[in-house]
Amino acid sequence: MHAYDVFFLLFRSLYIALFRYIFYIATRSCYRAALEYSKLLLLLDPQSDPLAILLAVDFFAIAAEDYEFLLNLYAEWNPSRSLHLLPNFAFSIPLVHWMQRFRPRRRAQPRSELSAEEINLMLQDALIMFPGFLPRLMKHTHVGGTNNLDKSLLFGKEVLLSESEALGRLLDVYVSQCHYYWQEPDVLAWLEVNVEAVLRLVEPVIIPGSSTSACPNVEPDPRLRMYSEKRKSCYLQAPRNVLRYLFLRELPEAPLLLPPNHGSQKIYPLDPFPPLDSINSYDPEAERHRQPAGSGGFFHALFSSLWPSTSTTDDNEDIADIHALIAELGLHMEEVQTIGEQPTQIADTEDAGPPNNLEFGGEFD
Repeated sequence: MHAYDVFFLLFRSLYIALFRYIFYIATRSCYRAALEYSKLLLLLDPQSDPLAILLAVDFFAIAAEDYEFLLNLYAEWNPSRSLHLLPNFAFSIPLVHWMQRFRPRRRAQPRSELSAEEINLMLQDALIMFPGFLPRLMKHTHVGGTNNLDKSLLFGKEVLLSESEALGRLLDVYVSQCHYYWQEPDVLAWLEVNVEAVLRLVEPVIIPGSSTSACPNVEPDPRLRMYSEKRKSCYLQAPRNVLRYLFLRELPEAPLLLPPNHGSQKIYPLDPFPPLDSINSYDPEAERHRQPAGSGGFFHALFSSLWPSTSTTDDNEDIADIHALIAELGLHMEEVQTIGEQPTQIADTEDAGPPNNLEFGGEFD
């Protein structure tokens, strides 16, 4: 079990305090500090990422112009964590490569090793995988060559048919955070070129000599169907860490989602959507049921009381260590377990009469 496991109530307060502080300093444009604190929050529990801070790491890295960190993180974690399935990484990675290659920055950045064509292909792949990005971005800016987007096969029909509510929230979060960087004129021109390339790949085209005005593309890109099926199967519902992120961020463009069967249960601002097997070490009754009976005797109970959230998964090893310590002291376990169990001598009160009742002769003022 992790040293700062989110299953324990007292540790969740630390996570939430860090999360709120990160976005507080981000509102003050302290993006470098926000990025460093995001790294800290992520390292507390990198496996489960209980507050889904990965949804904001790319935003802070771009704002702080720390492109190399974001690319290294993606290269290290994508094979095992499938970061390419998160819309923010799917779009931010080609954006960062493009910025490294074509835009000089204040901070010295290594030039992207990818060619311009490879960067374009990455962006086109992201547009086909997440077509809902473009309609959301167009609420903030105009993208040339995208008139009548509702009639588009990819950016209209596919968004309605294959985009789940959970995926829609991920796109809402990304666009609300990063739309500023996609609105810059040079980035917008690059995006328009790739949108036109995607439309040529997947949209119906007019075939010369045909009696119909529009026919299916002669060789439609196979990703159109493949990614549609992937969107339907991979984003059925949002995990609890994403629900916590939505609740704590309170973004107007990304409203809160509720887990299935939530009903009318309360959502506590200081502990939103706790784990289903949450451990409340402040509840003595729950802690007593969680501890196995007779595990370690007096000293084990003493050490557990000093740190009530100690994990019980390694109890056997802990008991063995306690036994070894007692053996070094020259004691036997049977002797130690009798400590604190000696009967207390109580004075014989059989002959003593009942206490005298106090009689108040006067009245209370």
